Amino acid sequence: MTKTIDMTYLMWWLAILLCSACGESMPVSSGPGDDVEAGDPDTGEEEEEINPCVDPDGDGRGQGCPESDSCEGDPDNWTESGCGECADWDLDGYYTNCDRYFSIAGPDWWPYDTDNWTESSSVNCVDTDGDGYYFGCDRYLLRAGPDCAKDDASLWVLSYQDLDGDLFGTGEGLCTAGAAHLGRAPFVGDCADADPLRSPGMVEIPNDGIDNDCSGEDLVASDAVAVFVDAAYGQSSGLGTMEDPVDTITEGIRLASMTTPPRIVIVAGGDYSTECEVLTTVSLFGGFSSSGGEWIRDSSTTIVESIGAETGSVIKLAVDGFTATSTGVSVLSTSSRTGVHCETFQGSHWNVLMDTGTLERNPYGLHFGETAYSAVGSCRMVIAAENVITTGDGRFLEDVRPRMLWLGGYWGVLAVSNQITVAADEIGSVGIFSDRYKEAAATGNRINVDGESPTALEMIGVDDNHRNRATANTLLLEGNHPSGLSLGITSLADRNEITLNSLHGLGVHAYRDVLLDGNLIDASAAPEGTALQIHDSGRIELVNNAIRGSQDYHGIEIWGVEELIMTNNTVSGSPALYFTSNSAESPNEIVIVNNSLIGGAHGCILDILHRVRTLRSNNCNATCFISYQMDFPSLDSAESVNACDWQGCLEASGNAMHEFELPASGPWYLLSNGSPLIDIGIDPTDVTRAVPVDVEGDSRPQDGDANGSAEWDIGADELLPTE
Repeated sequence: MTKTIDMTYLMWWLAILLCSACGESMPVSSGPGDDVEAGDPDTGEEEEEINPCVDPDGDGRGQGCPESDSCEGDPDNWTESGCGECADWDLDGYYTNCDRYFSIAGPDWWPYDTDNWTESSSVNCVDTDGDGYYFGCDRYLLRAGPDCAKDDASLWVLSYQDLDGDLFGTGEGLCTAGAAHLGRAPFVGDCADADPLRSPGMVEIPNDGIDNDCSGEDLVASDAVAVFVDAAYGQSSGLGTMEDPVDTITEGIRLASMTTPPRIVIVAGGDYSTECEVLTTVSLFGGFSSSGGEWIRDSSTTIVESIGAETGSVIKLAVDGFTATSTGVSVLSTSSRTGVHCETFQGSHWNVLMDTGTLERNPYGLHFGETAYSAVGSCRMVIAAENVITTGDGRFLEDVRPRMLWLGGYWGVLAVSNQITVAADEIGSVGIFSDRYKEAAATGNRINVDGESPTALEMIGVDDNHRNRATANTLLLEGNHPSGLSLGITSLADRNEITLNSLHGLGVHAYRDVLLDGNLIDASAAPEGTALQIHDSGRIELVNNAIRGSQDYHGIEIWGVEELIMTNNTVSGSPALYFTSNSAESPNEIVIVNNSLIGGAHGCILDILHRVRTLRSNNCNATCFISYQMDFPSLDSAESVNACDWQGCLEASGNAMHEFELPASGPWYLLSNGSPLIDIGIDPTDVTRAVPVDVEGDSRPQDGDANGSAEWDIGADELLPTE
């Protein structure tokens, strides 16, 4: 019979190691095999003797224990039906005849097929069209998702409308491929598509009055689903019920883990920082008040020093409502084979303060990753929500990159509504860093960075089939050479607000198949700051963005791109667009349509080697539309531009050079009544996908000049008739 490692002893030693950093030793509660003293030394009264828990195999079950053990001698089995051989014959991480591993991963219904394990799977695991997507498989569905067109190699991704950027969508699925699925969700079933904190992937928080996980109802705390902990009113001998809570989180975890499935642990407000919590499959919820025996979620302060989770055997984990005073949360895998198996994680209202020593040992506020080999697709969904993460003032070498929130190695990763501050002198630090995932989203986060070359949000994909999304984040950049948003390999950034306040710096860096839609990028306060830099090959599409460089520096700097599509952007800088000498000499396509280009001393477009192919219905307020630094004259009139008389030009029409003033108050990019840019654009459907809204979400087109005909405006804003 194949035997497996007893995780009970592994977790106990891990607890001892993690607690070496605690200020005090971890309280040790009575274990399953401990007897209760026969008398009370304070009263002299005899107490009723309790039968000891006889548990030879150490699985928490046995004679005299809360649960009986019909398979004594085998720590992986306890029910009569599961006393066969506990084995993983095909080494796919799924077992037969096991209780412990059934609760972690479920039974293996195909014990000799490494690609299948669920009852509904077929043994016909194939990729008929050779596009890397399979059907009839468990393993490859986890890695790549099912093939929605199994006989068409050009289509494979099924995606859904996702308005709030939480990876869950609504409506009918659309079978797409490549960048066509950007902005859409890989999962369906969102019950609140305007709220990124409500979706089927979210943790259901008990007694908060909200259906967090779209199950149809809020989770009501009860003795059947939870163990209760209260440092003030609980006692070590408590039963862990609402009326009789225990006094330590450690004891709460022990009691909760004795049931199958394990119960959750609900913790009242108080100071539990003398403990080190080491989680297996037990979820923790803090922020409760236990007044009068009624457990109410009222955001009471629940303090811990740190929480560590060894997740080589964890399939679902939640931590919510705590304030951590030291190392925060570290979710790691010590298994070199299985990687991380956590399914969901949510932390709420953390306050993680890291000093220099802590950062040197573990430079993370929240860390999800592998310590050994990565198991691709091993994690279904990881969520970090509503955390408050603050770094200390540590100093590091340039090759050390502290990541305040590191998301990597997973299928679904969501960072939503976190507040992250990267303090001074964190060299090369990153507010949120995400890589090696299939689907990832950062939504509604507020990140302030102030240090030596910090980056607020960095999302790096794996290949063209993977999707990254940054939605509605607010990034404030201070310090020396800060960077706001770095995106690469099939990524979407929409509705972000990025402000650069430093001498040098970069608002957004985009490379290889990136779509920027409806972002506000402002580097006007940085004398040598670039709002947007486009680098490397691939398709870059800019739609409805308001991008402002400094008065004497670039709005958009382009270092080489195979395909650039710009529609309805408002770009300010000197110049607004700067194609550098490293640009490709023979691009596939450069299309610039309906853009308002506000140039300075260097004009609107400064072009050295790049050849703009299509210019239609753009406006430049500068004296020079295109300036070559080679043997070509500057095109300093709308007529010369529309003549399309330059090397590489395919089409140029409708371009103008209207002078106009920016609004005296309010957002700088908005149009005013009487602006010459109203209703003079074209419908860009024939050159790119038409986005029927502007930077503020107003629908396009509108009849802004009230002449009875609705036409597209030039730039990121569409003037409404009522404005």
